Amino acid sequence: KVQLRERPVSAEEIGRSLDQLASGGRGLRIYRDGKPYGFWETATERLEAGDVIVEVIRCDTCEAD
Repeated sequence: KVQLRERPVSAEEIGRSLDQLASGGRGLRIYRDGKPYGFWETATERLEAGDVIVEVIRCDTCEAD
């Protein structure tokens, strides 16, 4: 049970890499100034204010199929 979530970077995540999210989610992509960057790109090694994160998170409230 997982959920795909898009959200703004938090203050505590600024300066961290996409694989160090405070939410515990798995970062897949960021949007910076409207441009997408995948987890494999160097832009995701340091999150900046204004970044939008796309992550996969555990979903405890999702119903099983």
